[in-house]
Amino acid sequence: MIRRTMKEVSKIRYREVIPVLNSLSKKNIPYAIIKGEPLSIDAYGEEGMRRSGDIDLLISLKNTAVVRDELLSYGFESKNNNREHQVAAITTTNQSIPFRKTVDEMRIEVDLNHDIFLGELTGKRVNVDDFISDVKDVKIYGYSAKTIPCIKSFLLLTLHHYYEFNSIYIISLGKNKMSFNMLRDVFFLWKNNKDIISNNLYDISCKHNVVPYVYYILYYTNKIFNDNEFALLVEKFETEEGVGLLHCYGLSEAERKTWKVDFFTRLNNEYAFDLIKYDLTVADKEKLERARAIFG
Repeated sequence: MIRRTMKEVSKIRYREVIPVLNSLSKKNIPYAIIKGEPLSIDAYGEEGMRRSGDIDLLISLKNTAVVRDELLSYGFESKNNNREHQVAAITTTNQSIPFRKTVDEMRIEVDLNHDIFLGELTGKRVNVDDFISDVKDVKIYGYSAKTIPCIKSFLLLTLHHYYEFNSIYIISLGKNKMSFNMLRDVFFLWKNNKDIISNNLYDISCKHNVVPYVYYILYYTNKIFNDNEFALLVEKFETEEGVGLLHCYGLSEAERKTWKVDFFTRLNNEYAFDLIKYDLTVADKEKLERARAIFG
């Protein structure tokens, strides 16, 4: 087994994916890298400052076939080739089943995202090509790529974290996503882009009808960092609906349940699923089985 640093792993990952992205650009296929290294640069000033297991691309659904063909031509393979599962993945999560490639004893994974919402999160649906029409150039380990402006990155980060904190499927994986590091990313992305985010986040959140979800993440971020200026941003987002979400999990109203432990008990708790598994309904368990069949 080859032992590599986090940055070495990320460099290899981008080395293998950049040819795909260059090919998409030549074909005028819009894309944006989201989270990952662009987030590390915006939040911390350089690559490799946060752990990431894959490369996430935001692309419109209509371009899926083209992007899939490009990935296949560069040696990537779909994790699950079952056509029914592929369709189900897109319709239930707004993501394609990941593509993978093994290089130098290392697995490289690319996720295709087709909306700013994951799972059953609801809000004002976007035209993805419009959403990524103002991409900016970013240098990642010397490679040129495209990403979204930091205000959109912040919005996506909060929606992504809300999803991972509340998805019963994610909690069931036994790899707790409710972590200090996720909230640290939120805080430092804000801190290093304070004026842009503080002045524009509420408007873009209202535009997409996601104020309660953003409030949830802002609220718990400030529980960790207790910053007076950040607290003013939290207050701006407080709504009755948002407050009602603070002690719950589950993405839809039908599956939403109340936590029996406080936030700090479940934060970084590797046994988070044990805290909820006896509260799940038959419908919840059936839904988990379907998700595991699709994503593993």
